[in-house]
Amino acid sequence: LTEAGQTGPIGAALTLWYPLRKDHGLAALLVAPEPVRGLSPQELALFPAVFSILGTALAFVLRKRHYARRLKQVRRAKIAWEGTVDALPQIVCVLDPEGIVIRVNRAVETWGLGSVSSPSFGNLHELLHPGCSDAACGLAARLTLAFSDCHGLEGHQFEYADAALGRELRIKIGCAKGSGLKDGGKPCARRFAVIEDLTLEQLARRRTLRQNLELRRTLEQHSEALSASHAHLREATSQLANTQEELEETRRRHRLVLENTNAGLLMVTEGRVAYCNARFEELLGYATGALAEAEMTDLLPPGCLAPQALLGPDGEPSPPQERVCEARRRDGSTLWLRISEVGFVAEGEPVRFITVTNVNEQILAEQAIRSSRRTLQRLSRCLISTQEEERKRIAGELHDGIGQGLSVLKLMLQNLAADQDEAGDGRVAGQLLASVCKTQEMIEDVRRLSMALRPAILDSGGVVLALTRLCREVGQLKRGLTAHLETRIQESEVDEALKIHLFRIVQEALNNVIKHAGARNVWVRLHRTDSGLKLEIEDDGVGFDLAQMQSPARGLGLSSMKQRASLQQGVLQITSQLGRGTTLCALWGSGGSAP
Repeated sequence: LTEAGQTGPIGAALTLWYPLRKDHGLAALLVAPEPVRGLSPQELALFPAVFSILGTALAFVLRKRHYARRLKQVRRAKIAWEGTVDALPQIVCVLDPEGIVIRVNRAVETWGLGSVSSPSFGNLHELLHPGCSDAACGLAARLTLAFSDCHGLEGHQFEYADAALGRELRIKIGCAKGSGLKDGGKPCARRFAVIEDLTLEQLARRRTLRQNLELRRTLEQHSEALSASHAHLREATSQLANTQEELEETRRRHRLVLENTNAGLLMVTEGRVAYCNARFEELLGYATGALAEAEMTDLLPPGCLAPQALLGPDGEPSPPQERVCEARRRDGSTLWLRISEVGFVAEGEPVRFITVTNVNEQILAEQAIRSSRRTLQRLSRCLISTQEEERKRIAGELHDGIGQGLSVLKLMLQNLAADQDEAGDGRVAGQLLASVCKTQEMIEDVRRLSMALRPAILDSGGVVLALTRLCREVGQLKRGLTAHLETRIQESEVDEALKIHLFRIVQEALNNVIKHAGARNVWVRLHRTDSGLKLEIEDDGVGFDLAQMQSPARGLGLSSMKQRASLQQGVLQITSQLGRGTTLCALWGSGGSAP
């Protein structure tokens, strides 16, 4: 080749070859652009030596570059292996031939046994039982036996329930393949250990075993129950025929009961008679079978039946509804019936079941009793009115007759006593004065009797003034007892016919307080409320048992007060407790009408 790049004849050429690793080699072609003189043998021998040095240097550079690439691959593989091993839940250890832990993955931190950066872990026992000083530790003995018995990758594997860790462990110790050398040049085979936590697995296994046992027991129980069910089914099948016969017999008996009962029975569907017994037809005066499919509105008045449905919101029967109404028989006569209805659902249709009882005699008897009570009440009113008139007459005669005569007698005795005293006969005068005092006492007794029979002040001053005087006399009749009267009513607000009854009720109540209550205070309140006229008598006495006092053997005081209240269409209530006094409350309507 020339300097100008033109092709020309080659003056001289030399080819050299230097082998490298495997099939590779270094080739060199030495050329001269112009013919050169011939080379001496020494010069020819120098070229291979120089080229050999150049090849050796180039091979070293290539080998160093290959080693660096392999080292990088090893480091990457190591990092990947460490990441994979650190991600494992098991503890993976690398042990030296003496059993000392050289390397451990990060599971040791997850288990709480230390850190991977710890300078020294000791052996496996010290790793798993930090600070354990028990010479008889079972884990240490098992690890020593396993370490001495491990050969190859299979090694030695065992399971151990460790109470110190609270875990069930599976430990495997084996020999790792390696080509390292010890200091003496002998090959060194390191060991590895894999420690796995089997606690959850054992729990799951035990749970599975328990479930299997429970399933087996359940299966046995179900088998026994199934056998018993088969036996019961056979027995039920054998009894079914007997039950059907009994059902037919029961139906026959029920039919006999329905047909022969004293009450009328009928079933109503969509307003028509679906069934009725002979007694119902007899009550309404129809022939047997004449009411089939009859309209209920033609048989009973509208007010006899319930206007609303007899079924609850969930389709269950509601409580029976009873009413008494007057029905008309076929011949036009009337009778009283007690009708009871219930509802139920039969084959998806609402059905009414009605029971009809003849209560005509009972209603007529009750009407007669009510009429008798009204007559008795009228007689009682007349009797009490007659008694009051008679008392008024007797009181007038006592006051105007005997009272006036005693007053005249008193004046005559006083005059005689004065005459005898002037005549100087003191003994006779003293006897006459004593007779005057006795006469005065008789006058007071007559006045008290007249007041008890018919207080004149009731007719002249009114009921309020009469009650005021009656309460004032209570303190005179019984010491230690005070009567308090509260009246917030005008005299014109009390009906004339009610005044005497109101006075007698207060008089009887105060007499009972004086005789039996042992009270220190009694309050008499008369006022008007929204409901009408209200009388209230309350004491702080010993009280009594109301049930015992209402018996006929205990007197007529309470019953007479109730009777007087009812004569003017009023009500009287008595409440009492032992040791807590007694309260009597009477209430009348406006001026004395029923409230």
